[in-house]
Amino acid sequence: MLEFQKSTFLGFIREVVCYDLPTIMLYTDNQLDNIVKFCCHKKTGLVSELGLDVTFQLGPFYVLVTTYKNTLLNVKGGSHSPSCMGPVMICMTKEEGTYLSFIHCLLREVPGLSQYLHATGTDSELALRNATAAGMQNASALLCYLHSQRNIKAKLKELGISQSLNSKICRDIYAKGSGLLWSDSKEQFNELVEILLETWNALESEERRGPPQFASYFRKFMRERMAKYIMQDLGLGDQPYHQNIPEAVNCMIKEWTNFVPQDLDKFVISIYDFAESFEIETELAWFGISEKWEVKETYRQQMPKVPHGAMTTDERKATMKRVMFQNLSRP
Repeated sequence: MLEFQKSTFLGFIREVVCYDLPTIMLYTDNQLDNIVKFCCHKKTGLVSELGLDVTFQLGPFYVLVTTYKNTLLNVKGGSHSPSCMGPVMICMTKEEGTYLSFIHCLLREVPGLSQYLHATGTDSELALRNATAAGMQNASALLCYLHSQRNIKAKLKELGISQSLNSKICRDIYAKGSGLLWSDSKEQFNELVEILLETWNALESEERRGPPQFASYFRKFMRERMAKYIMQDLGLGDQPYHQNIPEAVNCMIKEWTNFVPQDLDKFVISIYDFAESFEIETELAWFGISEKWEVKETYRQQMPKVPHGAMTTDERKATMKRVMFQNLSRP
């Protein structure tokens, strides 16, 4: 791996730390630049959260993957932006300190990232959430509402709540369009939650002896940021936060490796090629020749007039820097 770092993958294998267990930090300059371009501003419709998720079954290790949306593009045939992979860490343990070392690595590379990163999104893994909150202190920390539903169901089961009441409470919170998390404003959310807490207390009292317990648990849970109105306020969308982007990229990685676990060296080669594929697809989209992605109509006037094949590699790189700067530096 150290030989790879010095030769074949110079500029991609950024750190190899070998204490008790190795951790490997992998990213290109373009991936870092894209996090700054898409995740470090507040422009509604253009900003993306930085997703963080840990995946496995890729080899005898864990992989912490960061993700973002390329908000200048759409997936062909749809109205959503493509999910893209950012920096990656290969690690052997799922511990808060391990995750924090990765975040500190990014902070060393991008001064000001902790100050300007708009939002982060994670699932319910506590170690990852704690590390992200510690390293990205100014970012709005979002929790995937789909993962939170599993926690709510587990808590209700732990309290001995019947399945019928369990289902009702989950509908009250998560039902698409009508559930608490779909509130359009903080005021609507607060008004509805008080009604629901009173209802849940009464129903729990009918089932269990002693004082109701779920409402007090839920008051702490309410601090989590995932509701629709929060996403709207952040300019990130019009539905509660979910981890579709990180999970989509994780599935893409597994497809890229043919769902076959790989040894460490082979996986690093695969993930490098995978990272490069996003850069290639983005470039093809801007030249109007991608089969997967297309430039959003709003930005098509910025598409290059000279055909892709008529430019040198350096000219194409300069063109890509220009279109990204023009569209993401506007107020």
